[in-house]
Amino acid sequence: MHKVSIINYKLQNCNEGQKTAIKRAINGYNDHSNNGLHIYKRKGMLSKIPHKRITRGVIMLNKSEKNKILKILKRNKASLSVIDLYAKNPIRS
Repeated sequence: MHKVSIINYKLQNCNEGQKTAIKRAINGYNDHSNNGLHIYKRKGMLSKIPHKRITRGVIMLNKSEKNKILKILKRNKASLSVIDLYAKNPIRS
């Protein structure tokens, strides 16, 4: 059995700057420079760790990786809940 965590987060109580910071840190974004001449893909935290996105605001990942996401969410004051479970198979991207 493998330990997994389900993270449920909501951004309702965050201001616009915090929402943007959370979305960019977790999902990544496209960076435009020199008036759109150059486009760079900035990767988010989820591109580096195996996960399953269950629905909007709900992510399932290995328990060993949950602190990386929780750190981003807590720093930007998102309301969240975490459920720790056991799964037959490990999470793979």
